[in-house]
Parts: sequence; C-alpha cells; structure tokens
Amino acid sequence: MSLTNTTNIKAFLHESKNLTKLAFPIFVGSFCSSCLGLIDTLMASDIGTVDLAAISLGSTIWMPFCLFCFGIPYVLAPISAHLHGAKRENEIAKTVYNSLFPSMFFTILAMLILIFLPKHILGHVDVELAQKTCDYLFFMSLGLPGTVLFHVLKNTSEGVSYATPSMIIGIICLILNIPVNYIFIYGEFGAPKMGAVGCGIATTFVNWLSFFLMLIYIKKNVKLKHLKIFSKLEKIDFSQIIYICKIGLPISFAFIIEVLTFCILGYGATPFGTEAVAAHQIANIVAIITFMVPMSMCGALAIRVGNSLGEGSYPRTKRAIISCLSLSFIFIIPIALCVFACKEHIIHIFSHDPKVTQIATSLFIFILIWQLQDSLFGTATGILRGFKDTKALMYINLVALWILGLPAGYLIGHTDYIFNKPLEIVGMWGTITTCYVIITILLWIRAFILLKNKHKYINKPDV
Repeated sequence: MSLTNTTNIKAFLHESKNLTKLAFPIFVGSFCSSCLGLIDTLMASDIGTVDLAAISLGSTIWMPFCLFCFGIPYVLAPISAHLHGAKRENEIAKTVYNSLFPSMFFTILAMLILIFLPKHILGHVDVELAQKTCDYLFFMSLGLPGTVLFHVLKNTSEGVSYATPSMIIGIICLILNIPVNYIFIYGEFGAPKMGAVGCGIATTFVNWLSFFLMLIYIKKNVKLKHLKIFSKLEKIDFSQIIYICKIGLPISFAFIIEVLTFCILGYGATPFGTEAVAAHQIANIVAIITFMVPMSMCGALAIRVGNSLGEGSYPRTKRAIISCLSLSFIFIIPIALCVFACKEHIIHIFSHDPKVTQIATSLFIFILIWQLQDSLFGTATGILRGFKDTKALMYINLVALWILGLPAGYLIGHTDYIFNKPLEIVGMWGTITTCYVIITILLWIRAFILLKNKHKYINKPDV
C-alpha cells in the first residue's frame, strides 16, 4: 500500500472519529428531548382520558410554533463552525448576541399566539378539554423563551465542535422531568393536583433549567469560556441581524412545512377509521425515533463542513461528506432491517388490536424505504446546512411536500382517479415516502452544484 493511500485512510478514519464524537451526543440530546413528550403522555394517561387528550391536542398546536422559533438558533451551528474554522472565534459572541433580537421577537410573538389563539379555535371542543388544553398551552408558552435560549447556546457550542454539554443537560433534564411531573400532575408535596396542566409546568421548569445549566457550562468550561458569550453588551449590527434572518427563517418555514404535512396526513386518515389513525400514529412515532440517527449525522456533518469551509480546506470538506455517508450507511441499514424484522413486536408495544396491527404492518415497508434512503437524505441536508444554503431546503420541501405530495396523497388515498379504488392510509404513506425520495434527489442535485461552486463559499465572511 502506497504512502498516499495510507495517509488518505488515516485522514478518513480521523474525520470519521470526529464526526462520531459530534453525532453521538447530538443524538443522545435529541433523544432525551423527544422522550420528554413521551413521559408527559405516559404519566398523564393515569389521570384520565381528558388530560391525555389535552396533551395530545395541545402538543399538536404547540409543535409548529415551537419549531418555527428554532430556525434562527439552528443556523448558529454552521455559522459558529465557519467562524471557528476561520480562526475568528472572537466574532462568535457578537453573532450570538445579534441572533437574540430576531429569536426573541418570534418567540414572544409565538407566546402571544399560543396564549390567546386556542381560546378562539377550540370553541367546538368539549368545555373541560378546551380549558385544560388552553391552560396547558399557557404554561408551555412560558417555557418557550427558555428552550429557544437553550438552543441558541446549544448550537453555538456544537458549532465549535463541542456537543457534550447538550447531551449531559438533556440527560439531567429528562431525569428531573419525572419527579417534577409527578409533583404537579398528582399534587404531591403540597402542590395542587393539575393533571395535564402540571405537565406544562414541569416542561417550563425543565426548559428554563436547561438554559441556565447551558449558560453556566459555557461560562465555566475551559473549552468554551473563551467565547465570552453574554459577557458584555455587544454592538447591534443590523446587517448581521438581516443575514441571520435570511438564512434562519427558511429553516423555520421548512420545519413548518414538514410538521404540517404530517399533521394533515394524520387528519386525512380520520375518515378511514380509528384503527387507521392509530396505525398511522404508531408508524409516525417509529419513523421519528429512527430518523434521529441520520439527523444527528446531518447535524455533525453541517458543523464539519462549515468548519472546513471556514478553514479554507476543500479536501477536508470532501472527507467529511464521504465519512458521513459511509457512517450513515453503517449505522442506519442494520437499524432499518432490525426495525422491519421486529415490526410486529414494535407494534404490539402500542396496540394488540388485530386491525391496527394489520394496517401498521403494511406501513412498515414505507418506514424501511424511508430509512434506507435516510443516509443519502441526511448527508445531503448536512451539506446544504454546512454551506448555509437554507433557501434551497425550504423550496424543495415546499414543492415536494405541499405542491406535489399533499394533492397526490389525497387523490391516491381518498379517490379512485388514479387507481381502481382509494388506497386509503397506505396510499397516503406511499405518496409521502415517494416525495421524500424526490426530496433526496433534489437535495443531492443542489449539493453537487454547491460543491462545484465551492470557491464562492470557502473562507468567505458571513456578512
């Protein structure tokens, strides 16, 4: 073996190690965050059906607004990575400071909507359910600034290749969420018995705690305190604020497009019966959990690409992409095959109804297809995020999911215009799966265009 090949293999292994060191804590942190909602649902289910329904309904309203607010914090990872690679870490504090203005503007706007809108849109709902949902959303909204500020610091930390804090804090908050939930749901230690509303209080507590823990970590940790985040009032830079919004808001709208697509898909399953809705929910939960692996790799790749572009090293950018693609296949394909092989056991965790099992089993073929192409999807998304090309993500999602996916899903699922009979929930899932394959192809086309025009992005100032 030649010296060049040995050097290339060592460089590849080194890059793979760095990617894994970033992706693993990102995955753990994301998994812990997702488990918070699951814990709320499981603990509130013992109180009663109304409380469980209030959390389900409240979460449906809450999620789009929450994810929209994450768009601007989300792009701080590639921005910080770019500055880190370009040896301009002294500019990160100013960037974080200026990101607070649009982040808090949209957060406060979302809070006001979450507090006042539900009272007007839940008029047709049972009075008790509507009141509990409104109260749940009120307390959840109070924690929204905390979780947005946490994500500002989290993405900044990850951008300088240090993802451990978010993982540690995610584990701490997941553990603490259980006793705090217990106190306010069941009314222990002198607290009132609040059921679903208590979950909202517990979530708000955990959200603010995560922010303060992250702030202390950044201030005290040797590897992060030199960033001097929130150490002083920085100069307000309107050009930078506009730039942050320009690349952050498309991510927010991309989140909205995806979330509403699955909300509409779930709503579209209601005419097919409760068994179809239940099967859809089971498949949706499994798809979300397994999707965390490629998205963790995507987040790590975005950081490594941003870092290498800031450093001015295109060879490192290529190594990061090849490493991410290789690792994604290594991790995801075995998981995909295991999930498909164990589909009946997974379904029975949620339901033993034969009809639900039958429908859900038919949906797992789409989860398998989804997972097998997730390596390509996650890597392409990571490339675009690393290049800070967020508009393409938004436009591709918009065209594939809303302009093509939803109309085609309705025609295939609910009518016989295309096939001899409506294919119901199976047809709708098949349509959305096809749309994600199309999204993956379009993302890779855009990724190749960016890589071909790499000279426009290597070591360029952010503003």
